[in-house]
Parts: sequence; structure tokens; C-alpha cells
Amino acid sequence: MYYISAVTNHLLKIGDPRGYADLYRQVMNYIPASASSEVFFTLALDFLFLTGKINVNDNGEIYVLKES
Repeated sequence: MYYISAVTNHLLKIGDPRGYADLYRQVMNYIPASASSEVFFTLALDFLFLTGKINVNDNGEIYVLKES
């Protein structure tokens, strides 16, 4: 889950905000099939949200919070 969190955070940092399904597809391109599942991806998003790394905008797109 931490690996998926790191990949997700990296992809969001270098790209634009995107929806859950688009982000899931992009992350799964970077992760071996044996280590990937939608459940772990959702847990990784929960982890990033709870640690204050990501947020969701009014359009439902996920983005990285800019550090102050």
C-alpha cells in the first residue's frame, strides 16, 4: 500500500488533477499486476488524504496539496 501511495503521489505531483478512475488506470501502469488491486489503491488514497498529501476539488478530481 505504501508503494502504491508513493507512485500515486508522484503521478499527481507531475500531472494535473484527475478523477479516481483515470488515476487508478495510470497508477496500475506503473505497478506489477501481482501487487495491484483496487482495494489497495483505495487504501493508498485514504492514507494520502489522512496524512494531508492530497485533496479533492469541487469537480471530484484528486490533487496534491501544495506545501506552504
